Amino acid sequence: MFQFTGKGGMAGSPVLPSVWIIDWANFLAPDDAGLIARAIDPQLARGLDDLVNESKPHLRSLAQRNLRRSYVLNLPTAQVVGAQLDDAGVDVRALTADEIVAGAGGAAIATNGYLTQTPLWFYILAEAEARGGGKRLGPIGSVIVAETLLGLIVSDCESYWNAPGSDAGRWHPRDAKLPGGPVDDFESFLKLAGVL
Repeated sequence: MFQFTGKGGMAGSPVLPSVWIIDWANFLAPDDAGLIARAIDPQLARGLDDLVNESKPHLRSLAQRNLRRSYVLNLPTAQVVGAQLDDAGVDVRALTADEIVAGAGGAAIATNGYLTQTPLWFYILAEAEARGGGKRLGPIGSVIVAETLLGLIVSDCESYWNAPGSDAGRWHPRDAKLPGGPVDDFESFLKLAGVL
């Protein structure tokens, strides 16, 4: 299940450790209560700065791994992605230099010359902190997630997008006839998925 974890052996555990299992209830809360999930920001969670299952010292930090992967895979910088989205007519309002360096890791970004060529993964986290208050993704992160999900739906010949339905021959949400009613918020989606 997690081939990348513990060199493929889940750190020696015969089953998935309970602390690795997501508790979807943490993503939902009454209006008067705060969510339990941590804010989205560039701060590495404890332990991700010293990955014990990695023998190569230069890859023990998740940040260093991400930088290396970005370089090896020739991923575009956030500024390149933002410019392409702007050219396509998507208003992403790029982060200012002050916003990029304001949060955790910002000093390292500025010191190492990444201010105008910011790694996309770092920028998306900084953008969520600066533009979404840590509660939601910012414009570039949102576009990437939305277009990835849409691309999967459109490309899957068995998805509802490609199914016949009641809307001039195309599928429509009313065609789903779900037992619990329409899926119109995140909680009803999680209930339909059977994780709540």
